[in-house]
Amino acid sequence: MLLVSAASFGFAQDGNLFPNGEFDSPNSAGDWPAKISKPNKGNHSWGNEGGERFIRMESTTPLETVLLYQQISLRGAQEVEMTIRARVSGLVKGPKSWFDARIMGDFRDSGSQKIKDFKPITFGRDTDGWVERTVTMPVPDGAVFMAIMPSLLQVNAGTLDIASITVTPVVETAPQL
Repeated sequence: MLLVSAASFGFAQDGNLFPNGEFDSPNSAGDWPAKISKPNKGNHSWGNEGGERFIRMESTTPLETVLLYQQISLRGAQEVEMTIRARVSGLVKGPKSWFDARIMGDFRDSGSQKIKDFKPITFGRDTDGWVERTVTMPVPDGAVFMAIMPSLLQVNAGTLDIASITVTPVVETAPQL
């Protein structure tokens, strides 16, 4: 099996299906990354460290979920690779083991109805600076969209910084004989 660059199949130049996934381009007001929704609760900001932009989400009320919802088009991909560059600090988990910092989400049909959850990328404790996590997942039949939700899920306290989200199609081709 050979993997071929998704850019050659009509995807974004860099192959990323997640628009503005490095959070570099500002919205018209210049105060938040373009094409990116804001978290529903807690404090949030658009930071800059050494020229690298990132989104900061901070829990301000114990056991309240802070969530950023972003739905992207899969553009016909059959399998995707998602890479997250994140940092977690000050995390105090909630009373259940899964009340943590995480990137959760699901696959959706053309009417935005949920088909299937994907396995979350979880952070059960603070990270030692920025970390990168990558997962590859098959796209279920009928899925047209992918909902991606960075969140502080019912934590007592904590900050989740996201420097990039990349979702690229994995394209398989038959080997040349």
